[in-house]
Amino acid sequence: MYLYTIFVKNRDTGLAVPVAFFLTKPPQWHSLVGWLTELKAAVDSRFNINYEPNVVITDQGDTEIKAILHLWPSKTRLFYCAWHVLQAWQRQLTVVNLNIGGLSADARKKRREEV
Repeated sequence: MYLYTIFVKNRDTGLAVPVAFFLTKPPQWHSLVGWLTELKAAVDSRFNINYEPNVVITDQGDTEIKAILHLWPSKTRLFYCAWHVLQAWQRQLTVVNLNIGGLSADARKKRREEV
Protein backbone atom coordinates (compact mmCIF):
# COMPACT_ATOMS: atom_id res chain seq x y z
CA MET A 1 0.00 0.00 0.00
CA TYR A 2 1.14 3.52 -0.78
CA LEU A 3 0.02 6.58 1.14
CA TYR A 4 0.09 9.96 -0.54
CA THR A 5 -0.37 13.07 1.58
CA ILE A 6 -0.85 16.64 0.52
CA PHE A 7 0.42 19.33 2.86
CA VAL A 8 -0.38 23.02 2.59
CA LYS A 9 2.18 25.47 3.90
CA ASN A 10 1.12 28.66 5.62
CA ARG A 11 3.09 31.57 4.14
CA ASP A 12 3.04 33.54 7.38
CA THR A 13 4.04 30.83 9.86
CA GLY A 14 6.00 28.52 7.55
CA LEU A 15 4.17 25.55 9.05
CA ALA A 16 2.56 22.84 6.93
CA VAL A 17 -0.70 21.00 7.61
CA PRO A 18 -1.86 17.75 6.00
CA VAL A 19 -5.09 18.36 4.07
CA ALA A 20 -5.63 15.28 1.86
CA PHE A 21 -4.70 11.61 1.82
CA PHE A 22 -4.78 8.92 -0.86
CA LEU A 23 -4.15 5.24 -0.15
CA THR A 24 -3.58 3.01 -3.16
CA LYS A 25 -2.06 -0.26 -4.28
CA PRO A 26 -0.07 -0.16 -6.55
CA PRO A 27 0.52 3.48 -7.49
CA GLN A 28 -0.33 4.26 -11.10
CA TRP A 29 -0.10 7.69 -12.61
CA HIS A 30 -3.67 7.72 -13.95
CA SER A 31 -5.11 6.97 -10.50
CA LEU A 32 -3.03 9.82 -9.05
CA VAL A 33 -4.22 12.12 -11.85
CA GLY A 34 -7.81 11.17 -11.02
CA TRP A 35 -7.31 11.91 -7.32
CA LEU A 36 -5.51 15.21 -7.97
CA THR A 37 -8.17 16.21 -10.53
CA GLU A 38 -10.94 15.64 -7.96
CA LEU A 39 -9.06 17.63 -5.33
CA LYS A 40 -8.45 20.47 -7.78
CA ALA A 41 -12.14 20.53 -8.75
CA ALA A 42 -13.15 20.67 -5.08
CA VAL A 43 -10.75 23.56 -4.38
CA ASP A 44 -11.78 25.41 -7.57
CA SER A 45 -15.47 25.07 -6.68
CA ARG A 46 -15.15 25.87 -2.98
CA PHE A 47 -12.96 28.96 -3.42
CA ASN A 48 -14.13 30.00 -6.92
CA ILE A 49 -10.60 29.88 -8.38
CA ASN A 50 -8.59 27.97 -10.96
CA TYR A 51 -6.11 26.36 -8.58
CA GLU A 52 -2.55 25.84 -9.74
CA PRO A 53 0.11 25.20 -7.10
CA ASN A 54 3.23 27.34 -7.24
CA VAL A 55 5.47 24.59 -5.88
CA VAL A 56 5.17 20.83 -5.47
CA ILE A 57 7.64 18.83 -3.40
CA THR A 58 7.82 15.13 -4.16
CA ASP A 59 9.96 12.15 -3.20
CA GLN A 60 11.36 11.72 -6.74
CA GLY A 61 8.82 9.08 -7.72
CA ASP A 62 8.30 8.90 -11.49
CA THR A 63 4.60 8.11 -10.99
CA GLU A 64 4.00 11.24 -8.92
CA ILE A 65 6.04 13.47 -11.20
CA LYS A 66 4.19 12.24 -14.30
CA ALA A 67 0.80 12.85 -12.65
CA ILE A 68 1.74 16.32 -11.39
CA LEU A 69 3.15 17.44 -14.74
CA HIS A 70 0.12 16.03 -16.55
CA LEU A 71 -2.26 18.11 -14.45
CA TRP A 72 -0.11 21.24 -14.05
CA PRO A 73 2.38 21.21 -16.94
CA SER A 74 3.44 24.84 -17.12
CA LYS A 75 3.55 26.95 -13.97
CA THR A 76 4.24 24.50 -11.17
CA ARG A 77 7.82 24.33 -9.90
CA LEU A 78 8.81 20.80 -8.95
CA PHE A 79 11.24 20.18 -6.09
CA TYR A 80 12.51 16.97 -4.55
CA CYS A 81 12.24 16.25 -0.85
CA ALA A 82 15.64 16.85 0.77
CA TRP A 83 15.34 13.75 2.96
CA HIS A 84 14.72 11.52 -0.06
CA VAL A 85 17.58 13.15 -1.98
CA LEU A 86 19.95 12.48 0.94
CA GLN A 87 18.76 8.87 1.10
CA ALA A 88 19.44 8.43 -2.62
CA TRP A 89 22.90 9.95 -2.24
CA GLN A 90 23.72 7.67 0.67
CA ARG A 91 22.65 4.61 -1.34
CA GLN A 92 24.80 5.70 -4.28
CA LEU A 93 27.86 6.81 -2.29
CA THR A 94 29.31 3.35 -1.95
CA VAL A 95 32.89 2.17 -1.47
CA VAL A 96 33.12 1.40 -5.19
CA ASN A 97 31.59 4.68 -6.39
CA LEU A 98 33.82 6.76 -4.13
CA ASN A 99 36.94 4.73 -4.97
CA ILE A 100 37.77 4.30 -1.28
CA GLY A 101 38.17 0.53 -1.06
CA GLY A 102 41.83 0.72 -0.05
CA LEU A 103 41.43 3.48 2.54
CA SER A 104 41.27 3.06 6.30
CA ALA A 105 37.89 3.30 8.03
CA ASP A 106 38.67 6.83 9.24
CA ALA A 107 39.80 7.93 5.78
CA ARG A 108 36.64 6.42 4.21
CA LYS A 109 34.46 8.26 6.71
CA LYS A 110 36.28 11.52 6.02
CA ARG A 111 35.90 11.07 2.24
CA ARG A 112 32.16 10.40 2.59
CA GLU A 113 31.75 13.51 4.75
CA GLU A 114 33.63 15.58 2.18
CA VAL A 115 31.40 14.37 -0.62
